[in-house]
Amino acid sequence: MRKAQQIHFKRNANLENKKHRNAIRRATKKYGCYKSGQNKFLGDYTPIRAPQSVSIYATNKQNTERFSQTIDFINEITKNLAKAPILIDFSETKHITAAAMVTLYASVDSQMDQKAYDIRIRWSRVSYGVNKMLKRSGFYSLVRKKKVAEVNNFTSLQHLPVMSGIGNEYVDDIIDHIASKYRGELDFETEHLYGDAVTETVNNVGRHAYPNNTSTERKWWILCEVILNQLYLAIYDIGIGIPNTVVKHKWYPRTVQKMYPKQYNEALNTPVNESKFIPLLRLPDHDLINLSMLGDVSATRLDKHGQGSKSIKALVNETEEGKLWIFSSKGLLIYESNSKPVNLVALPKTIPGTLIQWNIKLS
Repeated sequence: MRKAQQIHFKRNANLENKKHRNAIRRATKKYGCYKSGQNKFLGDYTPIRAPQSVSIYATNKQNTERFSQTIDFINEITKNLAKAPILIDFSETKHITAAAMVTLYASVDSQMDQKAYDIRIRWSRVSYGVNKMLKRSGFYSLVRKKKVAEVNNFTSLQHLPVMSGIGNEYVDDIIDHIASKYRGELDFETEHLYGDAVTETVNNVGRHAYPNNTSTERKWWILCEVILNQLYLAIYDIGIGIPNTVVKHKWYPRTVQKMYPKQYNEALNTPVNESKFIPLLRLPDHDLINLSMLGDVSATRLDKHGQGSKSIKALVNETEEGKLWIFSSKGLLIYESNSKPVNLVALPKTIPGTLIQWNIKLS
């Protein structure tokens, strides 16, 4: 009995000594909150803190501040991606919007082939919804370099992760996913209507984003959510942007002459050589986005610009709280319905490429 007690005391003493040594060793170490199988020491990682609200909706002063914080946050990630391992800290983040999520995802994913990177995530301590969005969107799998399993049946998925494609890739699968969320079956006419809206959104990428790229290089990222009876869809590309496309069209000068005569006459009467006329005629980015949406505004068809938004605008008009958002460069256009004026916003910072988001009624 006495020998057993001695062995027990000896084991306890060894355990206490081990705990004491570990406490001393750990006192100088820095820890991350993220665990994956075993503790990760993240002292060598460059921390990049996410804002409390990761959002790019800029409709008032408060939202504009959030927009600037979000763009700075995403730019900081892409700037440091190849320099050193980074820790994206969402610990104080309370909210992430779908539009910001697809922009963040694309900014990292677009550099995967060119740069070696090492990213860790620190999960939110204040919002379960933020952590759910990071996982459900596929962003967690992306930064951990875990390939998402190939999906053969999109109708079986409760939620689609952010998907990337080229041309009309996955368009039919996305439409099938939308149809599967209906309470009942879609009739042919309704499915065709939604199919047109999704297809036109994707086709807009090829129309304005990558004029100098081949069809195999015109990549887009899409996030699709069905919430109650509304469909929310956001598609993003990192192309040259709508404003830079609009000013290069042959119809641009005569369209400005008709729609913005004051600016046209000011540029025309400025004593410069002819080659500098178009740069002087450049309107703010939000006005250029608006021109791309107007369609036929002169005697000619103006190369059918703006016609790709027809189906989307028709569906938005039928939705009581439907909206179409178009972000590009430093401009934002918000379209709600024919009965309301288009809201044009000058953004304080640049969004590379173009983000188009809309929500429409599913029933």
